[in-house]
Amino acid sequence: MLVLRRKVGERILVGDSIEITILRVHRSGVRLGFKAPPEVSICREEVRHKLEARAAEEAAEPAHVDDACEPIVLPALVAAGAPATAVH
Repeated sequence: MLVLRRKVGERILVGDSIEITILRVHRSGVRLGFKAPPEVSICREEVRHKLEARAAEEAAEPAHVDDACEPIVLPALVAAGAPATAVH
């Protein structure tokens, strides 16, 4: 695991097409902004686990959880001049 220290406003680049921006840091957590191509699914871990558990309980064909995550609007990035990219 790579561990990085970043300050508010600094970015982390993943490959050539994914950008993670540190938006805010509090004692209780960190707010991150993600910019990625539409084909890249970004989903909180607990949401993904909940969707996988629900699919297993229903004993149906496993759902493609990447499609089940709701898009998140990133107003902080848009306000900062970044393009509005819908992420999951």
